[in-house]
Amino acid sequence: MVGAFGKPTIINNVETLMNVPYIVERGGEWFRSIGKDEKNTGTKVFSISGTAARRRTNELPLGSMTLRELVMGPGGGPLPGRKLKAVIPAARRCRC
Repeated sequence: MVGAFGKPTIINNVETLMNVPYIVERGGEWFRSIGKDEKNTGTKVFSISGTAARRRTNELPLGSMTLRELVMGPGGGPLPGRKLKAVIPAARRCRC
């Protein structure tokens, strides 16, 4: 396997590692077929925490929903009697 600058590549983040077996088994084209369009391919892991009604981690196709839909849908919105005060998006795109 040849990585960046013709050197071996080390994958050191969990999100990439969890996709490797599926990409090896089904191929890169399969993984790229997941997502909204050519520029948003594959999946992304989103963690919902804090005062969300349903704190969880979700793996979703890139571009499949807005941040609001993610918080209010899988996250269940804020706990009863609480207000949503802030959202901190801290996602980086994985280029597998």
